Amino acid sequence: VWHEPFGMSVLEAYIQEKPVFASNLGALPNLIEDGKSGILFNIKDKNDVINKITQALKNPENLKTMGRYGFLLAKEKYNAETHYRQLMEIYNKLIQ
Repeated sequence: VWHEPFGMSVLEAYIQEKPVFASNLGALPNLIEDGKSGILFNIKDKNDVINKITQALKNPENLKTMGRYGFLLAKEKYNAETHYRQLMEIYNKLIQ
């Protein structure tokens, strides 16, 4: 069990228009919009994992929609310009 601090693999999946199936630990719930850009499961409940995989496989069109949403989310929220702006805001707060 690992509490992922950020999850670059999430962004890599988004850029490939793939939905993300991940546990609800660490920062992953902050990156994944459950049911929109991927599916979160309770890592301590194997039935939750099984049920969510089963439901996802029954609706491949929904998986495509989630993948597309993740792509748009990555382009909007995690692009270089947004990252630079947010970083500069932090720096400016520190030097004031």
